Amino acid sequence: MAARKGNGDRSDRRSAAKRPTKAELARLEKQTGREKSRSIAKRIFVAVLIVVLVAILGFAGFGIAYVATGGFGGTVPTAIVMIEDKIYADSADGLTIYPGDEVVVYDLTGDAEYTLRIKAAEKETNFAFFVGDEPYTWRDLNGYDVTSSFTIDRTERGFIVNYAGIEDIIASVCGADVTFGDDIDLSGDMFDLVLTSGEKEYVFGFGVGLPVTDIVLPDNVII
Repeated sequence: MAARKGNGDRSDRRSAAKRPTKAELARLEKQTGREKSRSIAKRIFVAVLIVVLVAILGFAGFGIAYVATGGFGGTVPTAIVMIEDKIYADSADGLTIYPGDEVVVYDLTGDAEYTLRIKAAEKETNFAFFVGDEPYTWRDLNGYDVTSSFTIDRTERGFIVNYAGIEDIIASVCGADVTFGDDIDLSGDMFDLVLTSGEKEYVFGFGVGLPVTDIVLPDNVII
């Protein structure tokens, strides 16, 4: 019986040795509390970060929309046009398109689908010329569709504009040879390139990049 009692005492001592002390329990409790605090802080940080990112994106979208619509005064453009490395989100004037220049059209909603035409624009400075022997002024052609007088070659990104010269463009419209007086003024926008993408219309006023080759002198000598 004594031996059994002795064995029981040893078992009790082993059990007591395995039990954590109050100090260990306190340390474990503090460690668990710190881990919970870290976890809560991490969740709060992630939540705050998400809110900040959403706010930033919201302000960015707000700014883009504000700029794109001209201070919310218009509609967001559906296409962007690039003419010789210059980007346009809306109509523009004062351009010069040389033979071989490429016009690139990026549709922001998907594949670029657009129509184009070129018309004679009303110049501030009018000038006279002859179609055969008949006198004309530039304003006589105001609004005429002259698309067929240019060569338009479609590309994967847009199209390339080509033309031989202002004389050939007018001759193609009027159906006869063209000559100019010596006071001709070809500065400024002579044509409007009109692009229509969806419900948006872009108008680019431009001048030609080739000089006149046939000039009528006062003594009617053509050079």
